[in-house]
Amino acid sequence: MKFGVSSVAYEPKFLELVRTTKEFEKLYLKYIDSAVKLTLKCGFNIIEVSGLFNNPHEILAPILKQIKNKIKVFDEVTFHAPLRLISVKAMKESIMIGKKLGAKIIVLHPDYFPAPPDKLKPSQRLLRSKPEDLIELISFCKKRGLIPCLENMPSEMPKYNRPEEFDYFVKKGAYLTVDTGHAATVNVDPVSFLERFGRKVKHVHLQDGLTGMPDIHYALGDGNVDYVKFLNKLEEMKFKDFVILEFLSEDNVIKSLNRLKKFI
Repeated sequence: MKFGVSSVAYEPKFLELVRTTKEFEKLYLKYIDSAVKLTLKCGFNIIEVSGLFNNPHEILAPILKQIKNKIKVFDEVTFHAPLRLISVKAMKESIMIGKKLGAKIIVLHPDYFPAPPDKLKPSQRLLRSKPEDLIELISFCKKRGLIPCLENMPSEMPKYNRPEEFDYFVKKGAYLTVDTGHAATVNVDPVSFLERFGRKVKHVHLQDGLTGMPDIHYALGDGNVDYVKFLNKLEEMKFKDFVILEFLSEDNVIKSLNRLKKFI
């Protein structure tokens, strides 16, 4: 398995700052700088670039060369497509940002892109994407040599939490990102995804969670995830793909790293 770090460690700070300034590009480059330094500090040569905010293509396209220059120190890159409130068209534009950054793995949340943001009322913000939208995005990725990985959802979401809910999409060509913390919030053993889908799992978000609680991205060992059991299963499978440390703070990345020495 190949370990890396997600730039989402600095995204909460970035999202807070962009509410009070229009210097989006400058802030994002600073945010990526921090993520690059953290990943190198951890000793990893893989970074996941996160575009979880709305319409990242509008922010990232003008600074694509600068971002690529900053992440060129890594052997491999993965890209997390937006979380919510964006159209299929805009999602495709964001996926192409990931491709231009050199990513092969594209992480997709199987939810939250029913219509352009300006068309939605606050009461509509939890409208769900349609299965055919996901199939269209899966096909879009594969035609461009990308690997579309659908991610299991946390307790805040009413669907796409459990392995069997992904059977249809895997049959249609999707792969999976198994988020261990998301699984914990709905009392699902993340190993069950590995047992059901085997090598169709191409990507992991390693973090911790608590059953019945929101997805907070606890440090490993601070929640319900038996991460030792999970990683042992990956080793048993001879998993050669990506395990990304996905935490919402630098402290939780470092804390978790110290608990992973057996596997790294």
